[in-house]
Amino acid sequence: MSEQFGLFHKTVNTLGEAGVLDDLILIGSWCLYFYRIIFNDSDNIPLIRTVDLDFLLRNPPKISSNVDVSSLLIQLGFTEEYSLMQGFSKFIHPDLEVEFLIPEKGRGKDGPHRIEKININAQGLRYVGILQDYTMKVPFGEFSVTIPEPSAFVIHKFHLSSKRVDEAKRIKDIETAVELGEFLINISEHTVKMKTILNGLPARWVKDIKSVIEKNSPKIYHSMYRE
Repeated sequence: MSEQFGLFHKTVNTLGEAGVLDDLILIGSWCLYFYRIIFNDSDNIPLIRTVDLDFLLRNPPKISSNVDVSSLLIQLGFTEEYSLMQGFSKFIHPDLEVEFLIPEKGRGKDGPHRIEKININAQGLRYVGILQDYTMKVPFGEFSVTIPEPSAFVIHKFHLSSKRVDEAKRIKDIETAVELGEFLINISEHTVKMKTILNGLPARWVKDIKSVIEKNSPKIYHSMYRE
């Protein structure tokens, strides 16, 4: 077990033991670890894990109990660092960086979203709504981790890529979405689910996402939109 995965395991277990894990949605590249488990360790599922360990809170937050998450992470060896410009914080460790995010609504707000019940400042993000709307639970040791459904993950990655300013991150988003998406289209229910999720988004978003899919994966596009 690598040191990074060991810390990931400790972090998830600590949040589970504290009773807050069910209130969080794991998003980002660590979801791919669980997709591999779901699909019997298929080599066709990209395995990309970074130091970024991102947890999404629902908006409005649904917190079941008061838990000092900040202190729990510090006890695991993380250091809390604040963004002086925006006010939100992340928890830094040589092996992982934990950040708490929340879907931004409307015009958004200036500054962080203070989540008093778990003692953290969450960063508001746009375009992550589908990650909270389409979720599933997967077993992890004594607990279950909530992650986005793989179909929602793919649509989100394609959408996010169209908004990226950083070219390297844009390419990474597309590569991940294409690889996972081209695996999912071999399973009819996931092809239908991707189309359903996409068609439920605002018309302007649908147009942008379809354009990205058609350009980067004709396989996915034609599977979703057969004549």
